[in-house]
Formats: sequence, C-alpha cells, structure tokens
Amino acid sequence: MIPGNRIFKFADDKYLLIPAGNNGATLSEIDHIEKSATDNNLRLNCAKSRELVFTARGKTVQQPQPCPNIERVTSHRLLGVIVNNKMTATYHVDYLLSSCSIV
Repeated sequence: MIPGNRIFKFADDKYLLIPAGNNGATLSEIDHIEKSATDNNLRLNCAKSRELVFTARGKTVQQPQPCPNIERVTSHRLLGVIVNNKMTATYHVDYLLSSCSIV
C-alpha cells in the first residue's frame, strides 16, 4: 500500500481511492488487491470492477491511463448512493425522483 492511497472495505466490496499525485501507482495497487484476494482464496473479478476518475467541475485535466481489463465509468452506485465523476448529486437525485414518480 502506497502512502496517501486508501482502501475502504464494506462487506465483500472494496473501494480503492488514489489521489491525483499517486495515479502512477494504480496498477501496483490493483496487483496488491489481486494478491490479497489470492492469499484469501478469492479472486478479483475484473468484469465487476469499475474505475471512476473524479475531476473538479469546469476544469479540464489530463486523464490517467485506464486500467487494463477494468471498465472506466462516469458514475457508480456506492453503498446505495449514485456518485458521478464531478461529485455532484445530479444523477442520484434524478434516480430518486424517477423512482418516486407516478406513472
């Protein structure tokens, strides 16, 4: 584990947070997670893994290299809350409103 990077575990899910200053360490962190899974008789399912790169609203930044075998997405559901790459609540609020609407 590289200093500054964080892993959060919830039940059988793991969330890896890598700050922009450490984005070159992404592949080694994923290797670390794969090794940890193997040591516990598990495996990392890349088909269910997602990469979400957060950027500040209104800023254009160079995107890091995508991880091989892991899909890059613009939004993802984390613990029941839809989070998008701009850290706004728009997707989550839209989802809640559409699920509450009467047809």
